[in-house]
Formats: sequence, C-alpha cells, structure tokens
Amino acid sequence: MGVYKRQGKWEVRLQMKGVRYYRQVPEARNKGQALVAEATLRKEIYEGRYGKEGREISTTDFKEFCEHVYLPDIRNRLRQWKNEQYKVGTLCRFFSGKRFRDITPMLVQSYKRHRVSGETQYGRKRQASTVRGEILTLSAIINMAIDNDLIGANPCRKVK
Repeated sequence: MGVYKRQGKWEVRLQMKGVRYYRQVPEARNKGQALVAEATLRKEIYEGRYGKEGREISTTDFKEFCEHVYLPDIRNRLRQWKNEQYKVGTLCRFFSGKRFRDITPMLVQSYKRHRVSGETQYGRKRQASTVRGEILTLSAIINMAIDNDLIGANPCRKVK
C-alpha cells in the first residue's frame, strides 16, 4: 500500500496486521508531504495500539482482571460486596475470553439485550433496573482498568 493521488488529492492507504487504514490528505501539495503524512499515520496507529512505552495495551483478559484486581478491591471497600460479586460473576460469564480492547459499545448493547430478554431463575422477566446495575458494575470495572492504563476509553458511556 502507500501514497496515491486520486482526483487531485493525496491519500494514504496502509494495512497492518490485517486491518486496513485509509486517510485522505487534502492539505498535501506534493508526494513528499503525503509521505510525511503516511509516516505520521503509522506512528499514530503504533502509539494507539502499543502505547508510548511500546507494550501492547488492552490485552489484559477481562475475567482475569475481575478476579485478581476488581473483586479483592471491592471486598476491601464495600460492606455489602456479595451483590457486586454476583454481578461480576454474571459479567465474567458473558465476557469470558474477551480482552478489554474487544469490549465495544455494540458488545455491551448485545449484553444488555441478552439480559433483558432472558428470564430469572424463577421464570419471571428480568427487570431493567437489574440490567442497569450490571452495566454500572461493568462501567466501574472498565474505569478501574482506565485508571491502571489498560484501556483508553469506556465503551459503556456510549450505550443508552
């Protein structure tokens, strides 16, 4: 891939690890400026994926983080931590095998739909407030991961 001129505008096309990136660079006047824009794009992709330190970010497993970091923390902080432990267990069953970077707003929305459409163990329809509480717990887990620099943004904020 590389730098191309199409209809009088320069564009940059890259492919890294199977993901295609495309950016138009209308402010570039010549090929040299377009090559500089390509190098800048490569650097942005690298820093966005690996961070400034060079290690890959968002690769921590969700379930592992919950069990080893979040649950011990809430046991120390909260008096009634059993309710939170139940919610975390429910979240871990749904998000097991996922890394933080795999959790997207669409996946959170899918979790929400799955839980609302399901039934409780007593055969009744699950309350929306129950699911809302689980989403708040998920948001708290992700905020703790943000504080530990494991993920960049909270996908729960984009879910209505």
